Amino acid sequence: MLCGRWGSRRRREPPVPAQVAATVALPPPPALQDGGARRPGLRALKKMGLTEDEDVRAMLRGSRLCKIRSRTWQKERLYRLQEDGLTVWFQRRIPHAPSQHIFFVQHIEAVREGHQSEGLRRFGGAFAPARCLTIAFKGRRKNLDLAAPTAEEAQRWVRGLAKLRARLEAMSQRERLDQYPAPGADAGGGGGLGEVALSFGGPQSEPEPRAPCLKN
Repeated sequence: MLCGRWGSRRRREPPVPAQVAATVALPPPPALQDGGARRPGLRALKKMGLTEDEDVRAMLRGSRLCKIRSRTWQKERLYRLQEDGLTVWFQRRIPHAPSQHIFFVQHIEAVREGHQSEGLRRFGGAFAPARCLTIAFKGRRKNLDLAAPTAEEAQRWVRGLAKLRARLEAMSQRERLDQYPAPGADAGGGGGLGEVALSFGGPQSEPEPRAPCLKN
């Protein structure tokens, strides 16, 4: 009896306010207008001559690509090129530090089309080869096997990454430092890209652990 009376008096959870629900929405992609090259964030792409490139503009708007790890682990994520032309941000369901939500264009070793990777040959059978691409990184980072919604969108990422990598590799060390100043050099004091420009050759490997000292 008591359970029934309590159940009838159970309070309903109040609805989530609209302003709170809006805070969890994904940030909108950067608006690319005719004067977009004047924005401070697009200065780097302007120097590369890529502000009007259709492939790069599509990457700035972002794409929902399916990340493939196995036959059962295939999840859609939002990938978006940042305005610095150097980093790609990607969505993750589990919160991580902001630095773990990006990868750097100059750390890419190769971009392969179709089912050329072992992972896509084994697990990408549900996706047409024309929709698939693999981003191979320098160092010990695992390959990124992706499937785009359409073949055209996959080609935009293949061509866009190739153009960005070619422009970055053609830049001199001085141009890289001018384009990506040292940490603290920007107005907000955040910086952070200068270290990447200095270590342009690729991601640094983790230091080897030291052997413990043995006392006599």
